[in-house]
Amino acid sequence: MEFEGTIPPLTVLDILQIIRENKLTGELTFYNSQKLTLIFNKGKITYSSLSEEEKNIDPIVNIKKSIQLLKLIKNAKFYFKSSKDLDNNRNSVNLPLESIIIEISRNIELRELTKISDEFIPEKTKNYKKMISNINITLDEIKVLNIINGKRTVKEITELLKHDLNDELKIRKILYGLLASGIIKRAERKLKIDLKSIAIDPIKGIIRRLKGS
Repeated sequence: MEFEGTIPPLTVLDILQIIRENKLTGELTFYNSQKLTLIFNKGKITYSSLSEEEKNIDPIVNIKKSIQLLKLIKNAKFYFKSSKDLDNNRNSVNLPLESIIIEISRNIELRELTKISDEFIPEKTKNYKKMISNINITLDEIKVLNIINGKRTVKEITELLKHDLNDELKIRKILYGLLASGIIKRAERKLKIDLKSIAIDPIKGIIRRLKGS
């Protein structure tokens, strides 16, 4: 898979989500005032560099530096090239993208929170406990995660936590980060069907239920 584009209209988080969700292996490069390259293996970040001279630097140091630069990218071109053969000679790590996505989401702007509407109902994914055990998550993020039950809307969650966290925008940023990292998702709508009411004409009965009549 290869893809390219610009920021905007996409954001850094949009691109990282694509790589994480599809477990892509390859090289992502951003071009603006300087060149930033990130290497991924099955959706996890393994290496990053700003220049050829930095290839011998501790990979953890390089990735931390790259994360700080990713937070600042507002305008750039990017290009992702998939690859089956990674450079195994360079020192590399295997960091989950969830941690990076959450860290970047802490600094996103208000206009990027369009996915988190008042009526949005989040629920935890099945493997959320395993996911958060492998990343750096704050106490405030845990508080938000703990109150998500698959029934409360974003507006209700914000109301419950606004006195404790004292920052509605922060709560929405946390929800966005949890959503973008795959720790939470949109709650599935459960349709209740009364079998007795559709016993005579099941097709018409189901249509009435779907229409809410």
